[in-house]
Amino acid sequence: MSTNHSDNSPEDLARMKVVIQELQNQSDRGVAIVGGAWVEEGLLGMLHAAFQPDSMIWSRAIGSYGPLSTFAAKIDMVRLLRLVSDQIYSDLSAIRGIRNAFAHDVAHKKTNEHLSFASNDIKDKCLALRCVAHEKLSNPRHAFIRACARLSADFETMQTFAQIPPLGTVNTYNEY
Repeated sequence: MSTNHSDNSPEDLARMKVVIQELQNQSDRGVAIVGGAWVEEGLLGMLHAAFQPDSMIWSRAIGSYGPLSTFAAKIDMVRLLRLVSDQIYSDLSAIRGIRNAFAHDVAHKKTNEHLSFASNDIKDKCLALRCVAHEKLSNPRHAFIRACARLSADFETMQTFAQIPPLGTVNTYNEY
């Protein structure tokens, strides 16, 4: 389904401002969950733009038990469709892992300490995000937010251009 997406529309800018304000007012746990949701929403929009327009099938695919119902499934699908590079796939997987750690673990599994972006394993994952490596960020929370913002913006832009190669072109018997 293609979208009539225009980059930097007033609606897009207003939405981004709301998300950034939400992130600024959150705990580390909130930042990880909201940031992850922001990226997942961008992936969903990109997939929506890339697929055959059929609202009934789309609803089933993204529904509670659909094949694209999880963040991991969306990440895998955009890679299989060649909509993202191995590098971005790796960053998306790291963001999902960070989000899941904050969403599902009350405390650090090994040390039983309070989870934060300063926790060594989370800090290391954030500072290793390659999509923002050129910025040389030293604050893991800032690196995570910047990566989420960058990926979300890229996915918004890609919605305009996403196309699946004609591998799924339907042939009927009368075409031969």
